[in-house]
Amino acid sequence: YGKRVELGHKYKDKYVGKDDNGDTVFIYPNGIKVHKKYWVKNASSDTSNQIFMVDELDGFDKTKPLYIFEGEKDALISPLQGISFSSGCSAIPKNIKVIYAFGCIIIVYDNDKYGKQGAEKLAKRIKTESPDIIVKIAQWDKSLPIGYDVYDDRSTGFEKVDEAIFNSIVFEL
Repeated sequence: YGKRVELGHKYKDKYVGKDDNGDTVFIYPNGIKVHKKYWVKNASSDTSNQIFMVDELDGFDKTKPLYIFEGEKDALISPLQGISFSSGCSAIPKNIKVIYAFGCIIIVYDNDKYGKQGAEKLAKRIKTESPDIIVKIAQWDKSLPIGYDVYDDRSTGFEKVDEAIFNSIVFEL
């Protein structure tokens, strides 16, 4: 799976590749996931919902926000210190305590109904388990197309992502 995929920064290369069919694959600590398809059974000892790029958390600056993106491509392409989950916006891994080392978490899910619902669900979970963390939900410009996400915004230099983060709303229980 080592074929170079033009996503993100070089240090992120160990998390993404292409399989023999040309499909994008994402590398997790205990598994390999084919983009939007399935876990590779012979290469995965864990197919549960997982944190993508979890091993980067130790090196992230805890005084800066942690960004949680809806998909792996968004986490890879973004210049921000961020992660995503393997099962998309509607599912949260069982144990997310590792993210509670950050004082501020900003959720940047896609600009659609499911992204909004998933962001609120995640924000509620974080605030319930760790009430002192500041949790914000990015607010996309209403003029953007439904489904617009971080990966879509790469051509603008992440201008719309920056605006969505600037306009983020603090989540309160």
